[in-house]
Amino acid sequence: MILRTNKKKWNGQSFPAPFAVLLVVLSAVALGYLWLGSRCEALGKDIKNLETEQVSLEQAHRAAHCKWDQITSAVHMDRALRRHGIVLLWPDNSQIIRIDESQAFDNLVVERGKEAMADNRRVKGLL
Repeated sequence: MILRTNKKKWNGQSFPAPFAVLLVVLSAVALGYLWLGSRCEALGKDIKNLETEQVSLEQAHRAAHCKWDQITSAVHMDRALRRHGIVLLWPDNSQIIRIDESQAFDNLVVERGKEAMADNRRVKGLL
């Protein structure tokens, strides 16, 4: 077996460690910068697409609103009632019931209070 005697000996570091660390950090920052730039471009494209979609939806909403206004107009409603043979008349004064707003609210509060008390009794009965 032939032994080589003129082998170069490797003693220590051939590449400085601080420079290697700096190189790794700079490359990581550069890759992060590129990723961030591409992400911003993608988000910009998404925003543009969403803005065009918003414009088209607003136009569709305006068209639907105009159509609804036409359908619910008094003239159109009269035509629809006549087409279906429905005759509507204004009520007589004897058919109108007037409720004072404060009395209606007081009655509602009393009814809700009675319901709450009944619920409490049912819950106490279960315990």
